Amino acid sequence: MAKIENTTVYPTVLPAASDLLIATDVSNDNKTVTFLVSDVVGGGGVAQDLQSVLTTGNIAVENINLTGAINVIGTVYPTTITAIGSTGTAGQILSSTNTGIQWIDSPSTSCCTWNDSLISGNISTTKAIVDGVAMEFTNAGGLLEILSPAELKNSGTSTFTGEVRVNGTDINFNATGQINDGAGNTGTPGQWLTVDAAGTGLEWSSAIPAASCCNIQDVLGVGFTALNQGISFTGTSSVIFQAGVSISSAGTNIWGGTNTFTGILDVDGCLQDSLSSCGVAGQVLISTGTSVQWSTGAGLGAQDLQGVLDTGNSATGANASITISGTINPGTITDSSGGTGITGQVLSMSGSGLSWTTAGSAPVTSVSAIAAQISSGTAITITPTVGLVTVQPNYFAGGTNVGHVPDSSAANQTTTYLRADGSWETPTGAGLVVTSITSSSIISSVGEAITVNAAATGAVIVNAFEYDGDTNIGYVPRGSGNDAAKYLDGTGNWTAPAGSGSGVTGITGTSGTSTGIPLGITPSGAGGSVNLTSFAYAGGIKQGHVPSGSGDDAAKYLDGTGNWTAPAGSLNSYTETFKCYAAKLSMNPSVGNTYHFFNNTTSAGGVEPAYVFRANNVASPTGGTWLVSEQFGAFVFGKSLSGCGTSDDVVTLCSAFSMFQIDTIGTYIVEIWKANVCAASPVLPVLYGEITFDVAAPLINKPVCKEWNIAAGSTLVDEEFIFMILRSNTVPTSTEVNLILTCSFQNSFS
Repeated sequence: MAKIENTTVYPTVLPAASDLLIATDVSNDNKTVTFLVSDVVGGGGVAQDLQSVLTTGNIAVENINLTGAINVIGTVYPTTITAIGSTGTAGQILSSTNTGIQWIDSPSTSCCTWNDSLISGNISTTKAIVDGVAMEFTNAGGLLEILSPAELKNSGTSTFTGEVRVNGTDINFNATGQINDGAGNTGTPGQWLTVDAAGTGLEWSSAIPAASCCNIQDVLGVGFTALNQGISFTGTSSVIFQAGVSISSAGTNIWGGTNTFTGILDVDGCLQDSLSSCGVAGQVLISTGTSVQWSTGAGLGAQDLQGVLDTGNSATGANASITISGTINPGTITDSSGGTGITGQVLSMSGSGLSWTTAGSAPVTSVSAIAAQISSGTAITITPTVGLVTVQPNYFAGGTNVGHVPDSSAANQTTTYLRADGSWETPTGAGLVVTSITSSSIISSVGEAITVNAAATGAVIVNAFEYDGDTNIGYVPRGSGNDAAKYLDGTGNWTAPAGSGSGVTGITGTSGTSTGIPLGITPSGAGGSVNLTSFAYAGGIKQGHVPSGSGDDAAKYLDGTGNWTAPAGSLNSYTETFKCYAAKLSMNPSVGNTYHFFNNTTSAGGVEPAYVFRANNVASPTGGTWLVSEQFGAFVFGKSLSGCGTSDDVVTLCSAFSMFQIDTIGTYIVEIWKANVCAASPVLPVLYGEITFDVAAPLINKPVCKEWNIAAGSTLVDEEFIFMILRSNTVPTSTEVNLILTCSFQNSFS
């Protein structure tokens, strides 16, 4: 075909699909033929683009020369790359020349550090193996961080020379897990892990460490009732009971040693003797020499006259006289000189006592009185002689002697008085007369109760003092008129004793969960209202009443955790425990005193979903309606089967743990709410539980960890779920709040 050069006659135009083209048909003897432009471009009406060509076929054996750039979104699989006319040699690397590329020998040093590689990209999906060398983390901030659900597994030996912290989680040992001490020992059953004697390591010990052992007060604080257990005291020791402490025993007590009672021995029951007898009415307890027995007085150790005389036959003092209304049958009678007399003698009274004398040998012929003398003991002296008895009076001469009143004729008998020394004397002030006695007004005592201002003559003033407290003396002070329940105290005032009043005015009862003892009493005093709190058994070594069931407990039993559970392996039942994890980040608490939660929406670019902040500005979540979509946005955990409604199995929330972090001081309340996806929208949720984070200055930008107090009956049935919200009572200055919830659920079926 001839070349067309005259573009005036044959102008260049954009071909249309219906334009005809002239060509040579090489398959038919090179005949000249015509065809439409649309036959060449595939009927599109325009020239084909690269995609159209590649769609038709993407394999070519010819070279492609381009003067533009190639942007590849995908993978290039070249056999060789030619740079400045060379495909390079083995070991060479491709390097930039600033204006192009070239193959160069690999430099003697590495091209880049690990840090350069991490800057380029720090995410790897390929397993890394460190063989025979250490991986070292240094300087502040160095940290090996494993985030859930990733795990740290170690089948080798771990050595810790610094501090190991366990924050808010558990250390779980499986059936073969062990702890080695500093000597490599794993210990034996019942041993304690303690600090060794050098204080540099740990060791297993069979003895309870003295510093860790509990005192008796701690033991009694946990529980003071021992069942089928006794206490044995050995060695030399004593048990001391202070005033106010008593022993109450309903059992049989054996006292084998010597017991000393310095106070009152109050026996309200029977006192048994050595024969285990309580005796009968009228018997007395006597000694047998080795024990004691109850006796009527006629048996062993009877206290007859012989027994009394054997104990002692001498008596002195004012009560030494014996009065006998019956007959005395003596064997002999001893006189004052110790003689028993001879045949024919009679017992007669002499000045020195009784004596045996010969009858009729010396009768009294006369009685004579002699002049008085100073008393030296008795008021009268009688001197018996043969045939004569002399009586001599003794007058009082002072001191401890006795005697008759001495003669006072030498003195003025109307104004003199007998002194204690036996002389007559006129008293000091005699003849003076007290003309009046007056009493003073009420005065508080400062020492004595009464003072007398007595002059030799004239007025005498008697001061009576009322009691003013402390060591002073005085009469009882006047009351205030309402002192029926008051008593005089040591300060001289009428006061009501501690605990007095109307007594207990009421007793109320509440319930709770036991932490030790089964019953709490508040207050402990005698006055006011008394509240008795009965604690439900909460597991472990605690005490309490049997907790309430859930209504379907026919096949359940109270376990050691304080819960009603179906025994393992029971017919038609199973129990399954699993955990849920929820992390909510980047909340924007720009509004104070309101509820905040997440809502799963679409970002502004419309490319991917993102959690963004929304706030329901009401005083309480139940103060306004929450759309189901809003609840789903804060979704944490749910239970779903096919269809709506309850089922035989339920999911129970066992435990929950939250970690909270913010940079503004204030009070923040995290709440878990329960709703049902089958309920009509809008729906009001039900509060499942709440926990308060009080963030003070030291806790700013630091994680605060707390355990949830799980209420009884926190269960989920089919189609129910829980969602988490946050209430901020403070307007934070930050746009960042971190909140994490970890919870443990138990699914049971019976």
